[in-house]
Amino acid sequence: MDSLNTIQQITCDTNMAGFLKSYAPIIISIIYIFLGWALGFTSTYIMEKRRQQVVCNNFKKVLLNELIELQYHMSMMINLSKLETGDLTEDVVNKTYPILKSYAISRKDDNIMQIAEMSKKLNLKEVQQNALERFNKKLSTGFKSYFAPFLNSQLNNIECLESGMQGKIFNILTFIEQYNQEIDRYWSSHVLTFSPGIETANLGILRQNIQTGVRSLSNIANGIVDDIECVTKELKGSVNE
Repeated sequence: MDSLNTIQQITCDTNMAGFLKSYAPIIISIIYIFLGWALGFTSTYIMEKRRQQVVCNNFKKVLLNELIELQYHMSMMINLSKLETGDLTEDVVNKTYPILKSYAISRKDDNIMQIAEMSKKLNLKEVQQNALERFNKKLSTGFKSYFAPFLNSQLNNIECLESGMQGKIFNILTFIEQYNQEIDRYWSSHVLTFSPGIETANLGILRQNIQTGVRSLSNIANGIVDDIECVTKELKGSVNE
């Protein structure tokens, strides 16, 4: 019985060896095909991952520059609007001064640096009186609309940012829209102050409406500055030069 089992085992092993020998080239080819597919898939995945990293890094760099630019303009807007309404305070100056100074240094702009330094030296007690005199002379500070063209054109890359930053970005875009709408209302009211024969009472109402609008502009600009500050801090830590 043992001899029979041994013979059967030898026969089985011989058949298996023959099978493997006959089909070895096919099996090896299949293995090579599988390995080639796996390597190709991995290589494609790595290349796509790298491409996405480059796209996201470039998006973040340009976005960072645009937001820094916008934050500078909004900080100037806060100061100018507070000057126009006579509401400029030391707290406001202390908030906007570092932003203006940082921007001036990064752009190597002496004029902006002078503006930043002048804001620290303003006689705040005279600000309110100057604001009244400017209105009586029908002078305008020259407020204008601002936009974020790069951000608006690249919203398809918003997923490059963390979810928290995405929320801040959409807040900024909403604020910009509100700001520009308020700018339109401001100029509409300002133009009416030049209407011939306008009564003193109506002029007073217009003045109140304009000041309310300017304060609204300042509040919106303040929100933009705060949200940009949060986003830029995150971006500076994630951008590769």
